[in-house]
Formats: sequence, C-alpha cells, structure tokens
Amino acid sequence: MIRINLKLSMLLVATFSVISVSAQVRSDVCTPKGTTVIAYITPENSDYWRAYYDSVYALNYPNAIQIPTYDGYSSTRRFNCHGYAWHIADGGSARWIGIGGDNDPEYTYWQDGSYTEATRTYPGKVNWSSGDHSAITTEHRDTLISKWNEYPLMKHAWDDSPYGTSSLKYYKLNFSISGSDLVCNSNTTYSLSPTPGGTTNWTKSSNLSFVGGSSGTSVTVKTVSSTTSGDGGLHANFTSGCGTSFVVDKTVWAGVPNTPTDITNSYNYPENTLALDEQNQLIAVPQNALNVTNFEWDYGGWYHFEVGYQDFVSYVSVPSYFVYKDVKLRAQNTCGASDWHTERFYPYGGYFMMFSPNPATDETTLSIEAATEENFDEKAGWEMEVYSETQLLKEKKTQLKGRSTIINTAGWKEGVYMVRVKYNNEVLQGKLVVKK
Repeated sequence: MIRINLKLSMLLVATFSVISVSAQVRSDVCTPKGTTVIAYITPENSDYWRAYYDSVYALNYPNAIQIPTYDGYSSTRRFNCHGYAWHIADGGSARWIGIGGDNDPEYTYWQDGSYTEATRTYPGKVNWSSGDHSAITTEHRDTLISKWNEYPLMKHAWDDSPYGTSSLKYYKLNFSISGSDLVCNSNTTYSLSPTPGGTTNWTKSSNLSFVGGSSGTSVTVKTVSSTTSGDGGLHANFTSGCGTSFVVDKTVWAGVPNTPTDITNSYNYPENTLALDEQNQLIAVPQNALNVTNFEWDYGGWYHFEVGYQDFVSYVSVPSYFVYKDVKLRAQNTCGASDWHTERFYPYGGYFMMFSPNPATDETTLSIEAATEENFDEKAGWEMEVYSETQLLKEKKTQLKGRSTIINTAGWKEGVYMVRVKYNNEVLQGKLVVKK
C-alpha cells in the first residue's frame, strides 16, 4: 500500500493549479441563466498517480468516503471542485473551472443571479470564500460532497477536509414559479422567473390540465373538472443550454376545498352533543378542511350567524329544547363549494324522546334515548304527562322503568299533543301528532 504523511497530503491539496494551462483545451460552460463560464477539458493522469492519490487520501482522511469517477478510481484530473459542484452535479460533462484567485469563473454562478446566498439548504451549493473550494450539500445536514483538486471525489463531514471550516457560504437556485396558489376550472397562468438560458418544459399533477402548450417560460393550466379537489403541483424543467438541467416546483391547491370531516363544539362536552352558552347559543367549530376561505352552515331553519375569524366559528340561536338536530357544513373557496358534511347532534345532557310512529293513529311507542349509551340508567324511574292543545292533561304515567312505554291514542282527536317526561332530574319535551 502506498503511504504518505499528512504534511505531504496537505501540500498536494494546496497546489490547486498544478495543471499546465497549455495542457488544457478551452471548452466553456454556462450558468442556469445562460452566462458564459470559462472552463477547460483537462487530460487525465496516469493510473499510477490516480491509485497513488486514492491511497494517500484514504490514509489521511479515513472517515471520508471516496466516490468512484472513472476506471474504478476516485482521483481524476478531468474536473476539479468547482467543475463538479457547479456543473457536473447538475448533469454537465467533465470540466475544470477556475485556476485560483479572487475572481474565479465560479463566481459568475451567483453574480449573475442564477444562485442566491441562503442558509444551509438541500439541494444546494457551498463555497469557501477563503480557501477557493466548492461542494454540494446532501440530505445529511453535516455531510458534503466535493472534489479535492485532481485528487479524490469525496463524501465527507463539513469539517473534515483540507480546506478549513470557516467562511463557508451556502447558495440555492434562484428560480421560482409565480402565480396563484389556487387553480380553479378556469385558466390560470404561471411563469418561471428569471428567464433561464435554455429551454423549459412543464409537467403537472394529474388533477390539472394544460391549456395550450407545455413549453416555454410561461404555461396556462386549469383543473380537470369543476369538482376537482386536492393537492396539485407544477414543475418547470429547464436546461441551461450547456448540459445542465434543473427542476423548479410549485405546490398548488386544485379546485374546491375538500369536504370537512368533522364538526366539534367549542366546549369539552361529549362528541355529537350541542353545547349552549349563556345566551342560549350553539357554538360549533369546523375541522379538517383545507384551502378554505369560508364555511357555509345549514341548521335547518335555526337562525345563525357566522364569525369569519380564526376557526370560522358559527353561533346559532337554539330553541329552549330540541330532540336532535342535523347540522350540515361545507367549505368554500373562490373555485366553489365542497360536498356537504352532515352530523346529527343531541342536546348536552344526553337525553331526548322519540315517538314511533309519529304521526300516530291508534298507538305510538315513546322511548327515551341517550346521546351516549353510558348516560342511560335502566333502573331509573320516570314519569310521563300528555297535554292536549288546550293544555288539558290527557294521560299521565308514573313509576315507569326501562326505555319505553306505549301511548294508546285510539279515540283521541286529531291534533298536536305536548308530551313531558321527567327523567333523571331532567324535563324532556316533545310533540306527538295524532292523525286519523
């Protein structure tokens, strides 16, 4: 195994521009915006020296991982750190960019606006402002990939290289897609900015359709139907004109909101019970709806008004008693409305009465129901009173047990009868219709 000490290893890296200019062939590349970057095609080292350099850096940087380049070796003279980070990593061919100095060609990538300085980002680029070195970021926060001059291509920790650990600057691609975050079933136009130096083709999610072509720096789309609802996206795929390619994404909401999946009361009461505040009002809050600008409520005739802030709370004036109520809710945005979501709510306290049948002819069964099963006490005694429309007591039963009792209505006049039940310290009221 070939060995070399660390001091000599450092010297090898420090000689950044050991390659003779006369041995290089000028072959320029370009930034994503199309600005020319001076670059060279450089002849390869012999297999002996490539194996030698691989061994040197394996010995002195045991925690770094060598990435093969050509012919089974990692070391190569066909490209350097700048050529790799700014050109090859994006699909370009092998090039040597820069010969050292304060105004090297790699500066063009951010000076022309193709890239902008940012906090650490992935994918992104890294430049040592002192040390004349470039790298790319990886999914692992502390790991970079960079080419060490004509030596190995390395995957390494940010602080495990010959180039130092200070003056690192991070850059991200400086392109974006402008346009609305919402796409309806009408034409919506999007543009890629700034204008790249090559060609642009667009792709999209399946719930969107192109209106016209799908190439160029602008594109027009709409949803596939008026009932479309869901996440969507646009992708601008552009090439720089010199072999590098890039993708810029934009996430959108396609169509009407999704249907709400839940309605909750604003108090800590059991599920599917309506809570009343001091003004005898229900306060209900919708949940689980995306991309909503407004909620529409349907309380089946109860008067209500909405408050358009925060959680889109709906206040509803509620009668002093009620058996149960079907509450409907749907979400709206500028594209339209979702399907209705319906939930049945019961008065808090858990008890209500039901008649079967209602209207009745000869008899009906009155049963006491509970919003939650654990609320019902089979052993509790209760009593019932039935009053005519003129408030005359028609029938009374006491010391009833269980859930139900039969009311014999044979011989009763047609009309509406008020039924009151006293059960478990609560008074329940309901209306029984008799029809002959």
